Amino acid sequence: MAGKRKDNKGRVLKEGECQKKNGIYQFKKLDPNTHQYAYVTDPTLEGMRKKKAELIRSIESGISYSSGKITVNELLEMYIEMKDDKTENTQINYTSWAEMVKREQFGNRRICDVKEIDARRWFKAMRKNGKAYSTISAMSKILKPAFKMALKNHLIRENPFDFRLNDILTNDTAKRDALTNEQVNALLDFITNDSTYSRHLDWFIVLLGTGVRISEFCGLTKADLDFENRLITINKQLLRRKDGSKYMKNPKSAAGNRVIAMSDAVCNSLHNIIEHRNCGTVEPMIDGHCGFLMLTKGDKPVIAADLESIMRRAVNKYNRKHPDNPLPRITPHTFRHTLCSNLLNRGMSAANVAAMMGHDNPTTTMKYYAHANNEQAINQMRQILEFNSSATLAVNG
Repeated sequence: MAGKRKDNKGRVLKEGECQKKNGIYQFKKLDPNTHQYAYVTDPTLEGMRKKKAELIRSIESGISYSSGKITVNELLEMYIEMKDDKTENTQINYTSWAEMVKREQFGNRRICDVKEIDARRWFKAMRKNGKAYSTISAMSKILKPAFKMALKNHLIRENPFDFRLNDILTNDTAKRDALTNEQVNALLDFITNDSTYSRHLDWFIVLLGTGVRISEFCGLTKADLDFENRLITINKQLLRRKDGSKYMKNPKSAAGNRVIAMSDAVCNSLHNIIEHRNCGTVEPMIDGHCGFLMLTKGDKPVIAADLESIMRRAVNKYNRKHPDNPLPRITPHTFRHTLCSNLLNRGMSAANVAAMMGHDNPTTTMKYYAHANNEQAINQMRQILEFNSSATLAVNG
């Protein structure tokens, strides 16, 4: 045993093991993944050797033990940095979700220490403490892929967030349902006869009759309208950054680039919007686009939040006047869902409805897949909308 290194209790230490002057035990081993030495320490020999075994397993599995010591917050920062190919709006969402995690003590934990049971307990504790399901879901949307990246790069052995949130929490988020024909007619009748909101009737009709996303509607310009062939080209959307600046971007997905048909009612309302469009001598321009249909009194393009606010106030006023038969919460997306549902109920194929809505896949629209043809969808939508009718399908059902 001569020449063997021993601790202060006379116990023989193995290769790579040592005891420091302060009594702390340490083990170091060269990590071929990083070409650097990885260390573990512990006040006891037993504790150090337990960590040592974990370190050796990690190195042999190709896992970078030192990188696994980064915190959850640091991992999220790394993930966002690596996802710079995402759109600006997606980057904003990722950053916002990461900030939510950062406000939780959980974000300071080392990723190598996080187990699935820890993740599940954390989510359940947050829900118990009053966090909304949507908030926890947002955190999950960035944590799951971030830990997947860590797993792929051998920083951890398993993804502790690789489970369905619905398996542990009840989704009590209010569902967006389509409006009934009676609700649509009641709302439009109120808008038509209200002294405050009647001037907004036309864009209500356009949203109901086209089902476009509100940001796509705000991004519409006069050049996107083909009145001769009754067609609307959707190829961009208008968004706003946190600092208030506005910018244009492509539709939500490649399928969002589409052409949809105008009904008579939509056509008339678009003409009205252009006719009453007040613009100064200089057209506002954003990222090379001008001729926006909807402008504020200050000649600036209207954004989604402007129209959402008007819609919310209009519905609230209606409900104050009709307390016995109130309308549900209505957003521009409610109109989109209403038209989508009506088209399906009237027999339009899921594939063609998906083409009109700009969905990536008909499964988003319905639980099956079918081949979509944009030209056929336009013709079928024209038949369903009945061009000779004085109102849109969504209005008159």
